[in-house]
Amino acid sequence: MDTRVRRSDLRRLTPIREPRVLSEVPLRMWSPAEWERIQRGFRARDMDDRWHAFAEDDRLFLHRSWLGDGKYEVAFVETRGGHRISRVLVEGAEPRYPGGSDREVCLLLEVLISSILLGERAEDQRGQLADLRSAGRPPQPGDN
Repeated sequence: MDTRVRRSDLRRLTPIREPRVLSEVPLRMWSPAEWERIQRGFRARDMDDRWHAFAEDDRLFLHRSWLGDGKYEVAFVETRGGHRISRVLVEGAEPRYPGGSDREVCLLLEVLISSILLGERAEDQRGQLADLRSAGRPPQPGDN
């Protein structure tokens, strides 16, 4: 039995409206076993799950689960030892853009793949993302 999530399993998907190439991509190499798990995808089970993910050939698509808006289209290439990301398209239209610098969007993508598709905590990436976001905010009362 094939347990992969397919585009046809999901309702109301909207493709990325204004694709923009992300200037950087996660450098991680995914093992063959991880690539297999990524290809299985993920279907939101309830309102707390915010993402749908499915793969077609060498592409991973990430859509917001509530409205079906496309946010990421991720191209993978096979290399010796596994798969890596070669290119990322993100939604460039406001207010649908994932938000933040390309570095932040890249880290968020890696967190999504790691946590949603692989069940990892992705603490390093989450910490880097939090640091980037807090560095970009104005000082708050109580900051020292």
